[in-house]
Amino acid sequence: MSLVSDEKFIPKYTGDNIYYNELPTNREKSNSQYLITIKELLDVDNLESAALSSFCLDFDFVRSLIPMEKRMIPLTLIKHWSKGQGEDDEKQGRTLVQIGKSPVCICHPYLLPAFSTMHAKLMLLEFPKFLRVVVSSANLTTFDWDCYTQCIWVQDFPRLKKDQKVTSNSFQKDLCEFWSHLTCKLPHEWLKRYDFSEAKVDLVPSVPGYHTGKAKTQYGHMCIRNLIKNNITAQQAQVLKDKDLYFQMSSIGTLGTKWLSEFAKSANVDYVPVLPAKQKKLTASETSSSSCVNQLKIVFPSVETVKSSTLGLRAGGMIHLKLNAYSGKEFPTHALCDYQSNLKSQEGNLAHAKIMVHKSDPTLANGRVGWVYAGSHNFSMAAWGRLQKDETQLQISNYELGVFFKNLPPNFQLPFKTPAKSYGKNDKPFILDEVNK
Repeated sequence: MSLVSDEKFIPKYTGDNIYYNELPTNREKSNSQYLITIKELLDVDNLESAALSSFCLDFDFVRSLIPMEKRMIPLTLIKHWSKGQGEDDEKQGRTLVQIGKSPVCICHPYLLPAFSTMHAKLMLLEFPKFLRVVVSSANLTTFDWDCYTQCIWVQDFPRLKKDQKVTSNSFQKDLCEFWSHLTCKLPHEWLKRYDFSEAKVDLVPSVPGYHTGKAKTQYGHMCIRNLIKNNITAQQAQVLKDKDLYFQMSSIGTLGTKWLSEFAKSANVDYVPVLPAKQKKLTASETSSSSCVNQLKIVFPSVETVKSSTLGLRAGGMIHLKLNAYSGKEFPTHALCDYQSNLKSQEGNLAHAKIMVHKSDPTLANGRVGWVYAGSHNFSMAAWGRLQKDETQLQISNYELGVFFKNLPPNFQLPFKTPAKSYGKNDKPFILDEVNK
């Protein structure tokens, strides 16, 4: 076990807020305390080892950030993989390679036979006196970090002092378990060198598989349900009862009424769908005056918002919604709200962030009652899971990771404007296949 001196540890990142990436295109406006770069997170001059996970992983981008050829920096890379033909064929498991002076372990975690992805964005960065844990929405590519608004949570945890004993908490347990899943069961004992007692958030993991018993409440939307149950008081729930919940994402899957009601129940909001025969005809004003009860608001860019963005339609490659999903009779068209940036430094840029917020007054940044989720989960059953077998089993397809703030961060700043503007009668969500016709 590595030990540290008795000097009081003062973390640079305390974990009590959400950051966003600084964009090169808007650097002249980037004077916000909420902005951060990947270079600042990695701090390679002091970095001892790193573990990084990403759905899309650009090796050249990683090599440009971490001087593996010049220094020995043990690196673990966890990425999505898929079976292919010939040279494109990839396999589950671990591969050890040497790049310059650095040993690199590449991990392809277990995936379900079909429609399963490794989509979590996690960084575990070891420094001489602490471990930096980063959970974000950003892939390890230049495009992700330089062209889209990403959400980033980061906290520094001190190494345990000599003879110091700390009781394991839920954050440590969840992190160790998730590490084991991601890395095909690499040992997690090294994480026990650190003191996680001051963790400001709870982890919200998703792991592919069929989860029953206690495990059912540890993952996906059932984890959110459990965290709200254990952290939001009856009095707070009453305050939030009539408030909208905003969920901003970059990808929407196939959504049905049954699953939407299931998800809304986990988020502790009401969702009663508009009748399918009427749904496509309702305007925003008609929806609000109808008998439809819908606190769930989906923040997703319209075609016009993508067209008018800094990169124009080129930016749409990271925005995903299939026409057949949108055309489905149970798709919640009435819940769609357009994305409008709330960050001066990010004006004109689209968001790849995934943020869910339920708070007492959506117009006040210092509204103190509520909770926030930030991470990699998009709006899909694959990411959040779906209940099966009379709700005794939760089936999940993806690896995802987010964080849950049981108390609203101080001076919390959302990346999108609230109240979010509902789609007008002529607005359509951005669908790449339709634009490319």
